[in-house]
Amino acid sequence: MRLQNKIVLVTGASRGIGRAVSLAFAREGADVFVHYRSDSVAAERVADDIHGLGRQAWLLQADLSEPDQIETLFTNLYKNCDVLDILVNNAGFEFGKPFDEFTTREWDDILNVNLRAVFLCMKHAVKRMRARGSGSIINISSIHDTVPRPNFAPYCVSKAGLLMLTK
Repeated sequence: MRLQNKIVLVTGASRGIGRAVSLAFAREGADVFVHYRSDSVAAERVADDIHGLGRQAWLLQADLSEPDQIETLFTNLYKNCDVLDILVNNAGFEFGKPFDEFTTREWDDILNVNLRAVFLCMKHAVKRMRARGSGSIINISSIHDTVPRPNFAPYCVSKAGLLMLTK
């Protein structure tokens, strides 16, 4: 197992790509913090599957559009564990409609989760990683960081920003 006893946080881990990434890390020997926003039942299923692979799993609930909840997420993570070896920024959301129909609030909501939350999670993680002299951050983006998608302007902008932040 290549990641034996590594500690991983996966945001948006209760379904889809986040679920698959969480289980892949567990299969490689990592213990996983399973972040979710609202579906505790799905998050618990992911944690159960991780336990079934012989690894530890902890649930962390937070709305990543709220900076204070990101702060609390990391406070709770570090109460359970002194280290974070790998951060996977996977959480995100999108919806589509014509550009001129997006409200300012909708624009902000998408960018706050898909870009600002990544920045804030990275800031929290990198402090400990830098102090330890090791760690990895993986940011999950999309082909739409460079390829436009009609009716999804804020999503594409958020992913383009994420690409540059990652670089």
